[in-house]
Amino acid sequence: GEEAAAAIRRASAVSTGETQAVFVQEMSGESAVVFGVVRQTVDNDLLQQPRIEIVRAEIRMIETADGWKVNQVDILQTPVAPGAAAP
Repeated sequence: GEEAAAAIRRASAVSTGETQAVFVQEMSGESAVVFGVVRQTVDNDLLQQPRIEIVRAEIRMIETADGWKVNQVDILQTPVAPGAAAP
């Protein structure tokens, strides 16, 4: 919402991600489901140093005239720091 967006701007928040792995789980006609692992770095004025997290997601894709496009992303767990136990 608008309040969350304003808080993100006030904190000068930045989030970047680096794809670690992508695996095709299912393909059928013009749709596919892939599993992805992303190393996400989050930084803002409230953190003493950037926070690194591992995010696992299931991504639903559809094939269009312009190529494959993301249709839906489901985060499969709360992001965790590398080396930490998953919740």
